[in-house]
Amino acid sequence: SECDGCLGPSAFNCNRCRNLQHGTICTATCPTGFYADDSALNCNRCHPECLNCSASGPAACSSCVHAVDMTSGTRVCVSACSLQQFVLSGTTCALACPPDKPYYSDSRVTGTARECAESCDALNDPRLLSTALGDPFKCTTPGFAH
Repeated sequence: SECDGCLGPSAFNCNRCRNLQHGTICTATCPTGFYADDSALNCNRCHPECLNCSASGPAACSSCVHAVDMTSGTRVCVSACSLQQFVLSGTTCALACPPDKPYYSDSRVTGTARECAESCDALNDPRLLSTALGDPFKCTTPGFAH
């Protein structure tokens, strides 16, 4: 039914597709991880950081594989938040922690982006129990606290 002119009985045996072509198969919609290129009438793979997308590039993702960076004002999928950013809910990069999670991990200790939490204990990292002098919300080690 997706074929527009058949060479045989299956969707693999089409002359042309009515809607979209995904590889060698005619289909009405693209599978997960692909988007419809209406001009070429085929399914193209989403950016590697996208689970689903509406077009090419990391800004066209509707859901992300690893993390979503909202700091530029647009939604962009990234492999990880940068060390200068804060991590909300494990997968969202932000410019600051929200008021309900004001404590954050010291990226000098963890080597990763600063994770936001309700308290230093909530970060579940036994190294990060001290708060930094001059920054009461930065969870760090005793050596970095002073």
